[in-house]
Amino acid sequence: MAFEIWRIFRYRQGEIEEIEDEIIQESPLKIFVSHQELATLMCTPKEHKALVVGFLAAEGLISSIDEIISIDFSQDQSIVRVELLQTSRRDEYLARRAITSGSSGNISFNQMQSEEQWPKVNSSLQVDIGKVLSLITSMEKASHLFHRTGGTHSVALASSEELLIQVEDIGRHNAVDKVLGKAMLDGIPFEDKILLVSGRVSSEMVLKTMRRNIPILISRAAPTNLALEIAQKNGLAILGFARGKRVNIYCIGNSQINI
Repeated sequence: MAFEIWRIFRYRQGEIEEIEDEIIQESPLKIFVSHQELATLMCTPKEHKALVVGFLAAEGLISSIDEIISIDFSQDQSIVRVELLQTSRRDEYLARRAITSGSSGNISFNQMQSEEQWPKVNSSLQVDIGKVLSLITSMEKASHLFHRTGGTHSVALASSEELLIQVEDIGRHNAVDKVLGKAMLDGIPFEDKILLVSGRVSSEMVLKTMRRNIPILISRAAPTNLALEIAQKNGLAILGFARGKRVNIYCIGNSQINI
């Protein structure tokens, strides 16, 4: 259970009552890679292993699950120690550490300092706009923690026909990392998939998507200008404000969007 019951007072239409409310849990997860402290993520205490794997992959520290020797959690799940086959990328990351636009304490070691370093999407996918809207609706219906607490972001990985993985977290970047990690742990390929997110599309989220060679990123919210600039130059399709029967198509990338 990722929420707690709190007694609160609710004011409505001139009256106040004491009720029980469901509050989303938030807890720290400190990540050590080969005995070096790498990051502390403030997250929803669920699917920690997927979060760690997805974080390492999304931030460029690993390319595949085979590069991880071991993942060991403390008894209270607040600390995880990861051993990698090689640590050169970890050291480079630590030297270039930067704060992101993400919420909930998530950080990024964004190494993409120039256009030459941006990952390219070498995959194309054909989707129908009606199916895109259906997938977003399915993700919303599956967001049970949000419906109970109102305190989570939702992210899903889908084929052109159905949701494959869906997770929630207090942090939108955490939720993306959990989806990427679960897919890697389950051996699901990315090049013919769609990433669906409930929150804003920032440049960091675009880079995470492109690193996994996912061709289409769809959001219920808006993209930033830098996110669109990076996506447009590197073959990623971005669709935003996907709600009900409407969606904005910001860039097509290498994909085909059928109206």
